[in-house]
Amino acid sequence: MVGGAVFLAPLIALAGNWMGIGKRREITPQPLMVQAAAKYMDRDEYKEIAAACAMERRQAFASAKQDREAVERQIDHLATTIRVELKEHNAHAEERANELHGRITAFVGPLDALRARVDDHIHDSRAHVKGNHS
Repeated sequence: MVGGAVFLAPLIALAGNWMGIGKRREITPQPLMVQAAAKYMDRDEYKEIAAACAMERRQAFASAKQDREAVERQIDHLATTIRVELKEHNAHAEERANELHGRITAFVGPLDALRARVDDHIHDSRAHVKGNHS
């Protein structure tokens, strides 16, 4: 059994070396990263930047207001144009309706007269038939 252990010891050592067990690793220093320190602005720079931002914001609001007012003017113009055209269209439609009503009235008058004559004729026929049978 001792002979087997003597035989296995070098195999275990060889396997350990192969797997990296027992080796010392050399630790190399990491490269030094140098960055500039953050630049802080002083109070005057801050006031200057804040004033510039406020000016840009006022200009943007003024521009947006002008754009909105231009769109509102266009909408008002279109609404006025549509109202005028609608009034003209309605007047034309009313004129045509009156004309059509006149034509219908002209047709219905004689038709009513014809119906009255037919009713009178039927009434007279019935009266004549009743008089002959009585």
